[in-house]
Amino acid sequence: MYHKKKRTDHECRFHGLIDNPYPFPNDDEELVRLDELQFIVRAVYGRTVLVPLNRASSTLIFDSGTGTGRWVIEAALQFPKSYVIGMDISPVQPTDVPENCEFRCGDVTDCLGDFDAGSFDFVHSR
Repeated sequence: MYHKKKRTDHECRFHGLIDNPYPFPNDDEELVRLDELQFIVRAVYGRTVLVPLNRASSTLIFDSGTGTGRWVIEAALQFPKSYVIGMDISPVQPTDVPENCEFRCGDVTDCLGDFDAGSFDFVHSR
């Protein structure tokens, strides 16, 4: 269930879900931190998706708790024949994204019923 207004503590903005234990804020400072974390991981490993997926085949990829959506966008660009879905409790992702990806706002602990069991080829969470 969503609050009508955003919850704030100590000048940080948080998601508006009641009963969700996610402790980190979703304000601008946190979004920058998440993007920097993705940049570091990509710089260290040299790529976004670390598992051996076949670039030539179509795969369905899910990112649980997608945050800023940077990982989803980079994965969609790395695997243009795949379709990548990112889900997060905060709708803070960009709207200008590659055609082979999308973002959904929802609580992954509550609303994965939209997907059939075993429908994803790869599930990412960090």
